[in-house]
Amino acid sequence: MKVSNNILSRVYILFALFLFFGVLIVLRMSMLQIQHDQWVQKEMEEQVFFKKIVADRGNILSEDGTIMA
Repeated sequence: MKVSNNILSRVYILFALFLFFGVLIVLRMSMLQIQHDQWVQKEMEEQVFFKKIVADRGNILSEDGTIMA
């Protein structure tokens, strides 16, 4: 009977830990949902825009400055 109570107490502790971490995850998800507008604004501030720049074509020169191609 002592072994059964020992195992049962361990199961209760594990259940409490899983329940605690589950509640933490749900709370964190709800906080992210509440602060959604703040995160969208921060994303727009840090967004990087790319602009295509066409390079000018030039000549290929050797060391002495003569045109190679």
